[in-house]
Amino acid sequence: MSTMDNSNNEIMERDITEVAKDGVLNKTIGAAVGGYKAIENGTVKGYKAIENAVVGTYTKIEDAFVDRFLKHEDESIGEAKERIRHQLNAEKEGTDSSLHAVAAITEQGDDKMTELQKAFSGKPFNSMDKEVIDFQSMVKDKWHEFNLLPPSDPRRDEIIASLVSGYNPYVFVESGFKCVFGKNIHFKGMAMINFDCTFLDSNIITIGDRTLIGPGCSFICTNHSIDPDERLQGVFNNKPITVGNRVWLGGNVTVLPGVTIGDGAVIGAGSVVTKDIPANVVAVGNPCRVLREVNEQDKLINR
Repeated sequence: MSTMDNSNNEIMERDITEVAKDGVLNKTIGAAVGGYKAIENGTVKGYKAIENAVVGTYTKIEDAFVDRFLKHEDESIGEAKERIRHQLNAEKEGTDSSLHAVAAITEQGDDKMTELQKAFSGKPFNSMDKEVIDFQSMVKDKWHEFNLLPPSDPRRDEIIASLVSGYNPYVFVESGFKCVFGKNIHFKGMAMINFDCTFLDSNIITIGDRTLIGPGCSFICTNHSIDPDERLQGVFNNKPITVGNRVWLGGNVTVLPGVTIGDGAVIGAGSVVTKDIPANVVAVGNPCRVLREVNEQDKLINR
């Protein structure tokens, strides 16, 4: 065989080897690409499955919300909440019927009124009367339950609605609320009752519209006798308390029997209000005294 033939053979063998290598490489690349594609497709499918599951779950939740709150297409969220609140109150009506019955005072003479009816009408009553004691015990159980419930529990609204007079969706009461009768607390509109407020409502307590009550405030309608012998005999009198519209009471204000606080007044924290406070003034101290009128300089915005 000639030298040229040997050279040709070597070239052919090298070409075959290169082709084989290329084939293996291509197969390897193809396998790698195929594997990657499979992984990618699997990942995409997995992601899509997760996404669909999440969307499906969200849709179910959304549908449940719509079904729960929006029974009608033309009903707003606010209208739905109001409707549901009425439904909840209607469900509670049966259990609270006795409470509502005694709270509805009829126009009749003192001699025909029960002691509990006298208490609800602002008249002198016998605090040792069994009906009065039983009612007060029930009220204590209710506000105790209210204070133990989590803030987000809707039953809190139900309990307050069953306790006080004039309850509406814009009355906000924080934990620590305590009262004697409950029904003697009359709300005239929106009100905010902050934490740990006490209402000794042995007479009528009126809370005006858009009034803010700071934490730790006390409203005391009962005045025991100063004479020690009478006091030991249980002699006392009860006077109403009236808080006007758009009033702000700072923290730990005490309002004593018979006091009226005028519209727009501000009572400084820690004050003890022993006498009437006129409208649109700032008053502070123990005893609480008027400092000045509310004026334009008191605005926090656009001063």
